[in-house]
Formats: sequence, C-alpha cells, structure tokens
Amino acid sequence: MLRMVGIALACSVLLIGGAVLFAVAADPGSKDDPLVTQSYVRGLASFKRTEVPAKRGLRLAPGAEFVLLDPAEPTSAPGLDPRKSVAVNLSSGERLTSSTLEPFQHYVNGGSGDLFLKFNTNVTLLLKGEWK
Repeated sequence: MLRMVGIALACSVLLIGGAVLFAVAADPGSKDDPLVTQSYVRGLASFKRTEVPAKRGLRLAPGAEFVLLDPAEPTSAPGLDPRKSVAVNLSSGERLTSSTLEPFQHYVNGGSGDLFLKFNTNVTLLLKGEWK
C-alpha cells in the first residue's frame, strides 16, 4: 500500500512538473506560440507587396501603413522627416524619431498626414492604404 502511494505521488510530481515546464516553454503570442486572429489574417490580405527603387519617392496618404521587408539591415529613408510627420512604429508602440528604419519588418502607420518616403537603397514594402 505504501509503495502504491509513493508511485502515485511520484507520478503526480512528474505530471505537475511537466505541465509547469510546458507552460513556461511557450509564451502565448511569442514566436514559439503565435496567436493569430481571423481579423489579423484578413488585414494582412489587404497589404500589397511593392518594390521601391532607390532614390524614388513614395507618398503615403493619411493612415497608410507599411512593413519594410527587404533589405534586412537598417534602412535610411531621408524623405522621412520626423519633425514634419508623425509616423508610429506599431510593432514597438513608439513614434519614429529618425529617418532610419530599424529594425526591418516592423509595422509602421504613416499617421494623420501625408508621409513621403525616399530610400537610399532598393526596398520591398508591404503597403496598406493609399499611396502614389
């Protein structure tokens, strides 16, 4: 009888320890356990992939959004003047304070006014909203 209690106790400790380890191993919403909603996927479907050659300008209408896909290093956008426009990095929740977009693949909202982008290198963007 005592042996069965010991085995049951050992199994319980193993099960609880395994559950705790599983819960700690994958944070909900992290890259190991991403959370995706139907509206998020529908929103991604409205993005258009656009290649922007170096030194060519791109004007985003108010509320337009973009994700810089390529290149993978910090990218200079001298046309982006944080003193004149209020662009917000939605991935970090911070206002863009320079003309360098770093790191890439962050989700940026152009704000309430027109946003002019001009890059020093060829870039690939996902764009949502109106642009010229």
